[in-house]
Amino acid sequence: MSLAAVITASLKKMAMDPAFESELLTKDKTKAKNRNEGQWWDYKEQLEVSSPFGIAKLARHVLAFHNAKGGAICIGIDDKYVVKGIPASDAVDTKRVNDKLKAYVGPRVKVFQETIELANGRVIWIVFVPGIAKNQLPVATQRDAPIDTSNNKSLFKKNTFFLRVDDESKACQDPIDIYSLFTDVDASQQEAYALDIDEPYFRLLAPHCEQFIGRREVLDEVRKALQLRHPVISLDGLGGVGKSAVAIELAKQFYDGGDYEFLISLSAKSRVWQGSVMSRVAGFSGITEFLETIANCLGLPPQVSMDDTKAAILDAMTGIRGLLLIDNIEDVSDDQVISFLYREVPDPVKVLVTSRISRNMGALSVPVPEMLEDEAIQLFEIELKRQGYSRKVTDSAAIRSIVKYTGGIPLALKWSASIAAKSGSLRTAEDAFKGAPIEKREFLDFCFTTMFDELDVNARDVALLYPYLGTNWTLPILSIALDIPEEEVVSALDELENRGVVFRKGVQAEEMPGVLPLTKEFLAIKVRNSAALEEAVDARLADALGQANPLVANLDSQKGQEVLAGAIERKIAKGDLVAADRLAKLMVQQTNGAENKKAHFYAGQILYMKDQAGAGKEMMQAVLREMGESSEKTKLDLTLGTLLLDAVNKQDRVEGALQMTRLVAKGTEVHPQLLGKITELLMRSVDISSVRLLLSVQHKAPAAASIAKAFDKSTLAQNSQQQHEIGPALKDIFEEAARAKASEITPAERQRFATFAQNLAKLF
Repeated sequence: MSLAAVITASLKKMAMDPAFESELLTKDKTKAKNRNEGQWWDYKEQLEVSSPFGIAKLARHVLAFHNAKGGAICIGIDDKYVVKGIPASDAVDTKRVNDKLKAYVGPRVKVFQETIELANGRVIWIVFVPGIAKNQLPVATQRDAPIDTSNNKSLFKKNTFFLRVDDESKACQDPIDIYSLFTDVDASQQEAYALDIDEPYFRLLAPHCEQFIGRREVLDEVRKALQLRHPVISLDGLGGVGKSAVAIELAKQFYDGGDYEFLISLSAKSRVWQGSVMSRVAGFSGITEFLETIANCLGLPPQVSMDDTKAAILDAMTGIRGLLLIDNIEDVSDDQVISFLYREVPDPVKVLVTSRISRNMGALSVPVPEMLEDEAIQLFEIELKRQGYSRKVTDSAAIRSIVKYTGGIPLALKWSASIAAKSGSLRTAEDAFKGAPIEKREFLDFCFTTMFDELDVNARDVALLYPYLGTNWTLPILSIALDIPEEEVVSALDELENRGVVFRKGVQAEEMPGVLPLTKEFLAIKVRNSAALEEAVDARLADALGQANPLVANLDSQKGQEVLAGAIERKIAKGDLVAADRLAKLMVQQTNGAENKKAHFYAGQILYMKDQAGAGKEMMQAVLREMGESSEKTKLDLTLGTLLLDAVNKQDRVEGALQMTRLVAKGTEVHPQLLGKITELLMRSVDISSVRLLLSVQHKAPAAASIAKAFDKSTLAQNSQQQHEIGPALKDIFEEAARAKASEITPAERQRFATFAQNLAKLF
């Protein structure tokens, strides 16, 4: 059974199921068996029921479970899932608990409780909350919670609905969540937006916010655009920037002001962000449902066919001042809907769409930028309060920091407020946006991927080069890096600005635009998966440097050396030693310090590969002797060792094996195939002390398999003296090798290695 199953069984019987204890706790009763909270259960280290504030906190969870399907609150388990227990005397009897809860949850909601005995007179106190009965309505709080003296705020207001969503007891602010309470339908089976107004000629989407903040410039710009002759206006921008909120607010203002004779809003949104990507049902699935919704709102009688329905709609709209608002136009898959909107809707009806991508509708674009700092702070403060975070007087700096890291993107601000409220810490929310947790990666994909994937190739490449080039992201360098005229770079930047990927920092036309922190982070992730683009860019820039092209004169020295080093390494790998030599000499001329040493190393490497092995090796070794310990020196040491291992000269090969052995002993990771080659050379040289050094560090199965194969080719199995000299590490290698994957060793080798390991175990 599972914990959820035994909770369900307990609720049905109104008594704790016999299997409950074994599903809740480990056998020694020291930890919770389930290292997480969930839809059916919640852990609390302690519960204060002697104060009204403590009872109010309990009431919130009780109502959340009750309005869902029921659950259990387990008191005496801390947030690390360690069983602490509470004194048995603290577990209040059922009648007393219900009497205390009644003021907040009303007379209908009744809990029952049980205890699990621990040592030293302590217990786990279990409060079971039955779910809502069939045909009964959800229950809201019956009164305001008392004021928390630490922040002078109330935990909740009267008539607040709570709902258990995953592992959270959530106040229902989203209209969809409230709708779920009364329909018993999962939110994923509902539309992204409930309706605020649904009456003849007017259909308005309900906002996902209690208060609309700022955006006056965007609102004014859209109003002006709607006065122009363009039939379609598009609110463009990245996901989460507030396009839908702006459109819904405008629709509300138009409705209140009587600006239009009809106003019909529909949303095609099929995904929303609520701490993770959540599914929703689009407001219409195709042209039929789309037209039927419009016809119903206009009060038109049913027609025989869809063609007749469309004709009736167009006839009813002709000469009428109306507005169609289509949210998330990028999610519309039926091209007939797109065609209807920009080809068939009659004048003077206007079409307002929100979009992350262009749908080739000939729309007049109105970009929706990030919020201004003051607006973003105001929104964040409101969200913190709405989600129950206790604001402290010392929070101002953290709030400004979060606003900075979120880039003023409303969805990011709401999510960070949720994190802060759930954890009780702004620091946790701040760390979530500074770091790179999985949830943040998912959030970035949600906001950016759809829009990014639809960009023109040039625009996409220009954007990707922002994190790669850094301060070198300039018109001339982009032109060379992408091998396109500067005019095409400018056109790409215009597209990026219209899509909200970049923003203008000043009024100077020649000034390069800026990029928000979250956008930069998304692009940095993308560019790491664009090795071909990086290679092509470096090759072009290296050629420009080699030709002393004045357009790359402003390329900063560090980036210039990175470009040259990358180009040299690629030329060497391809065997183009002439081109590599030319670039290495250029790098020697242009650098000093550590970079100059690297340039001389490349020069020595090229000499070695051009049949001047002696001079090349001496040059590389001289460079390494002058370098202090660093990751860069280790990388060059590996390069030299690998070169020597492949040398024609036996002495060089042995020297390479010794050098690589020393690196392995220091913890440097070496490819398994090279480890096998090193082992073979050491065994042929009968250098047992170096073999011991090679085995002085732990090797994973693939590396151990390669080493064991090399031993297998030698006479080691017949030489007990060598086995003794190498020592117990030999047994460990063969044991690990026997655990290698089938793709790494044959069945016969696995059997041989396992048997040899057993024999060595007896020997040692």
